Amino acid sequence: MNIAVLKRPCFIAVTWVAGLIPVQAEITTYDWPTAPGQAIRSEHYRVFVREGDGPESEVDVLQANAIYEGGRYVDGEAADLKGRTFSFAQLSYLPGHKPARIRIEKISGDPAEAISVAPRSYNLVTRTEPAEKKAVVEIDRPSRYFSVTFDADDNRTRYHGWIKHMLAVFVDPAERDIPRPGEAGVVRFDPERPARDYATARVVYFPPGYHDLTAAPTTSLIRREGELRLANGQAAYLAGGAYVEGHISGDGERHRVFGRGVLTGRRYEWNKKVRRSFVELGGEAVVEGITITSPPLHGVVSGDRSEIRNVKIMGWHWNNDGFRPGWRSKVRDCFMRCADDFFYNYALDVRRCVLWPAHNGSILTFGWQDRPAGGSLLQNIDIISPEWVALQNNNGLVMSQNTYTFRPSEGTTVLRDIRIEGSIPGIVNIKPHAKRDAWADSPRPLPKSDLSRIGHIGEILLEDITVEDQFSRGVIRGGKPAISGTDIVWPAQNIAFTNVSISGVVVDDSTKHRFLRIDTQTTRNLTFSSDSRKRQ
Repeated sequence: MNIAVLKRPCFIAVTWVAGLIPVQAEITTYDWPTAPGQAIRSEHYRVFVREGDGPESEVDVLQANAIYEGGRYVDGEAADLKGRTFSFAQLSYLPGHKPARIRIEKISGDPAEAISVAPRSYNLVTRTEPAEKKAVVEIDRPSRYFSVTFDADDNRTRYHGWIKHMLAVFVDPAERDIPRPGEAGVVRFDPERPARDYATARVVYFPPGYHDLTAAPTTSLIRREGELRLANGQAAYLAGGAYVEGHISGDGERHRVFGRGVLTGRRYEWNKKVRRSFVELGGEAVVEGITITSPPLHGVVSGDRSEIRNVKIMGWHWNNDGFRPGWRSKVRDCFMRCADDFFYNYALDVRRCVLWPAHNGSILTFGWQDRPAGGSLLQNIDIISPEWVALQNNNGLVMSQNTYTFRPSEGTTVLRDIRIEGSIPGIVNIKPHAKRDAWADSPRPLPKSDLSRIGHIGEILLEDITVEDQFSRGVIRGGKPAISGTDIVWPAQNIAFTNVSISGVVVDDSTKHRFLRIDTQTTRNLTFSSDSRKRQ
């Protein structure tokens, strides 16, 4: 029996044999709406795909243009953001006996001096022809999110030399539970449809095509400024090829936003007073498979025990935080390019992600002020092409912005099996809340009546981490005086570095000061070793 998935007319079928083992790959590509005012086709790249030596098909490559100002806000790196673009090609893939071969062409500007593919941990088979501006990458499994960089003079920003016209290829798993319009509870989105039609909908279905929620009539489903408001337990499905202008929120909990479509916030003003989150859902939410471009502020926010899987997000400016799910949530197999903090330390379980840091923000915000935080696990993470130009106040693999009444909760925070490709100013930025400088500034001392409330920062394990290069030093310090008129310390304590190497050098007691600025007066129980550890 042959099965074909028809997003775009399918060019590769799946042949099933005994045991339900696919002989040929199933590769699904998508036709995106690219009429004027809709999705933008890339000006810089073309992408093609085939199985083995079979027939080749072109994949639509979309482009997001840099946003560096909005309202009264202008990003501090606006000069290097102007003119930047992010192109992406997206496909879904069920592996067969032969690898899928993805051919990439740079169609603008100069020949490349070199072509690189990241992350290196994928061990992708790659053939490059820099002079011809071409590369071929082979993949044999889904959940592969990789960048392809054509290094050329016209592809570097003026001041910092960042990649000017970025490119990523998103290889998602084949979809398993695609809703169909007409099924019970599946309602096809139509801006003219009466609101009552959606009241009992299980799934609001966005078919392939262009959907502008900002221009849709205001109903119980669509609120002002294009907000799709899901009811308790309701889902939104964005089909591959659906390009949606708007943002999504939910009443209650157990919401689901899924599919292979694109949700874009490119039209919204960057205004912190208008919208804190681009996708904001309740507890036990699921966000899966979609691509998010140009959110105006934070990306995906949800309640406790949520799951985020195979989501791709691309931001540009300050306040473009990534995912902020609530306590004990899971994040799996995602691609994130953020210009602010990627994750908040709410006992998250984050695995198998590719992270591309822009110039602002940390990978893990240990905590803010004295809000409860701690106990997260980040494991098997690739960090590519970091753009941090200095440690500043909130850059680094893990940073803290806490006041003297903070103490960690939920056990040890673990960052394990992490690879950083590129050059960074410092691996950690652990300190009390600071306004300007990560080393010098501290919160105002507390009154003596608050002595019993003094906490600490720490309970952190960094294990099996490699940093390609570090051009400055990270920070570990507590705060002093924590109580006005005394020498009482708010300490940074119980922080372990195990099998951490920077620029090919293991961080141990003999090398730690080469890579870290450690305040010995306000730190306790810092350990550095290259001992192997048996994992649970």
